[in-house]
Amino acid sequence: MELKSNAIYIFRTYQGEEIIATLNDVTEKAYSVKAPMTLLIDSDGKGGIMPIPQPFAMFAKDPLKVKFEFTKNGIFTIYEAHENLKEMYTKIVAQANSNIVLPQKPQLITG
Repeated sequence: MELKSNAIYIFRTYQGEEIIATLNDVTEKAYSVKAPMTLLIDSDGKGGIMPIPQPFAMFAKDPLKVKFEFTKNGIFTIYEAHENLKEMYTKIVAQANSNIVLPQKPQLITG
């Protein structure tokens, strides 16, 4: 697979973590990415995305604006993200990079 700059990919580490990020560049030894976020699955089996303040950027001033490098020997595989994940990721990054707060979708409360 040919990797393209500014495309959104999922990086799976050898530890089993799946990280969605925008690819900046590929060097001989590393993948340079921006706005990495962890993919999570909750106890109900639903997936989500969480900005990555831990463990990769615990002390970064702004984890969504810092460029990261993942060494190639730490990445098991890379694949293109599903369109729904790309959309969710893009919204989170856009919101984090602006002062605009996007409203949540209204939900029915049943009880």
